[in-house]
Amino acid sequence: MDIIFALILNSLMIFGVNALFTEGMIFAKLRNKMLLKIKENYLKPLFLCPPCMSSVWGLIGWFVFYNGSIILLPFYCLSLCGLVILILNYMPNESI
Repeated sequence: MDIIFALILNSLMIFGVNALFTEGMIFAKLRNKMLLKIKENYLKPLFLCPPCMSSVWGLIGWFVFYNGSIILLPFYCLSLCGLVILILNYMPNESI
């Protein structure tokens, strides 16, 4: 799979996971319980902060969507973080 296509799919996956844990969504109660027991900094890469999620979900997406040379993995995660930040900067605040 082309790396650009993999980055786009991975960023969509990050925003999807992030949305599932927002208030009013299916995993909101789980999020609230986890926030009571686990420090917020540990949960940011899992579902709280889309740019931070690029590290954990980028690793997962690398093996699911691309699975290229492992040497390129850090560049993939950094590119994914940049793409997520670009999307966040150009997305209207009402849609978050």
